[in-house]
Amino acid sequence: MSPRARQFLILAGLNVLWTPVNLAVTTATGHGMTPAAVALARWASVAIVLNLLLRIPAFAQATRYRPLDRADRLRALAIGALLFAPAHTLYYLGLTRGASTVGGTVLNATAPIWIAALSFFVLRERATPRRLVAIALGFAGAWVVLFGTHLPSFGGEAQGNVLYVAGVVCESLASVIGATIVRRSSGIGYLGWEVLGMIPTLLLVPILTRGAMPVGFGAFDVSALLAVSYLVFLPGLVCFGVWNATVERAPLSAMVVTIMLQPPLAAFLAWWSRGEAIGPAAIVGSGLILAALGVVAGEKVPQEAERSAKTDLSR
Repeated sequence: MSPRARQFLILAGLNVLWTPVNLAVTTATGHGMTPAAVALARWASVAIVLNLLLRIPAFAQATRYRPLDRADRLRALAIGALLFAPAHTLYYLGLTRGASTVGGTVLNATAPIWIAALSFFVLRERATPRRLVAIALGFAGAWVVLFGTHLPSFGGEAQGNVLYVAGVVCESLASVIGATIVRRSSGIGYLGWEVLGMIPTLLLVPILTRGAMPVGFGAFDVSALLAVSYLVFLPGLVCFGVWNATVERAPLSAMVVTIMLQPPLAAFLAWWSRGEAIGPAAIVGSGLILAALGVVAGEKVPQEAERSAKTDLSR
């Protein structure tokens, strides 16, 4: 198997692990936690655990950790505070204001459009025809999963969807700016500083919103604990850690196409966990998304990049 194919399968696996995130968030908020509390509990825990792990030589070596210089540490802290923390606060707030778990996942699938556009301009990545076709197919598939063949009718979900999309834009911008730091340092090192930068913002949210977004944990029962634990260890540490490490050596505009795996998986998860029917729109949309993944997976890499990838993956 080529390094690129192996890399693609890893990214697809990460998105499988990421898919239940919105279900976990709504489980936690449904058991007494406020959105601000979920965000704070998740990311403060990730920051503490990750930075403790990075002090263990074996972990640092296995993750190819390299310390950031002072300027990049400050940049990573700022990105966490000003973009990444607001993005996740907006996600969780949107899910309590009308955005559905499946709908939110589909809105996440618009991230490739924002990231690809920013990557072409900020990272100077080449806008290959394959990537543009894959992005268009994937977005069309995400649209069909959520809206069928009709124009959107958000109704009471409008506020939640607007908040959620605002979060997607914030995180997309954070991803692109962060990639410039990752590529001259290390993905796991950047993540360690980025999540530390989130904590002050998440602590200030209740004050800045004048109590409109309080930090409340309610009864914090076993269901809430399990939901937060999943958010911390799988999407928080494993998925973001591996994703950031991959950013060191892969085109971001190609990587994000794998995010489009999440809408059909979320539709299946909603059927399995809540009995929600999977209609023709979900099936057709999923087919378009799989086609998008096939298009980008078949993209040929110049020999120079292929040799570079082999070297990186053998380290």
